[in-house]
Amino acid sequence: MCYSLRPMLAVELMKTHVVKISERATLSEAIDLMDLYQTSALPVVDSDDRLCGILTETDVMRLVFPEPFPTDMVSPFNLLSGSVRRIGVSHVCDYMQSGVVFVMEDCELADVAKIMIQNRLKRVPVLTQDRQVVGMLNRVDVIQAIFEGLLSL
Repeated sequence: MCYSLRPMLAVELMKTHVVKISERATLSEAIDLMDLYQTSALPVVDSDDRLCGILTETDVMRLVFPEPFPTDMVSPFNLLSGSVRRIGVSHVCDYMQSGVVFVMEDCELADVAKIMIQNRLKRVPVLTQDRQVVGMLNRVDVIQAIFEGLLSL
């Protein structure tokens, strides 16, 4: 008897506890959530809970340490003090990435892996047909599925 394994889908492996943030929230609120939930990225949603962007720790770091880093400064703390003030009043929508690569919940994991590799992504939001965020997949989730034999490439 020969069994054919069906492909595993994103919805079967994704993390369902997704910490999201409103596009109108402040960067300070976003940083607090990243710290509290130990996450490096927050999907940004609109008032209908639909994906409109993503905010990563790298986005916040670029605000604090803009490139190119000024070399003629007496102290980097001069730069930091201005950045910290902006974080408290700046909105997530002003610093989020709006061109978010995402996958649908019925996407096959082999395709998710290809998308992540091709786009050099650490994580990818998983959406419903209505563009609502229902999960997140990280590279380690996909790698773990391969090592556990749940996914063959």
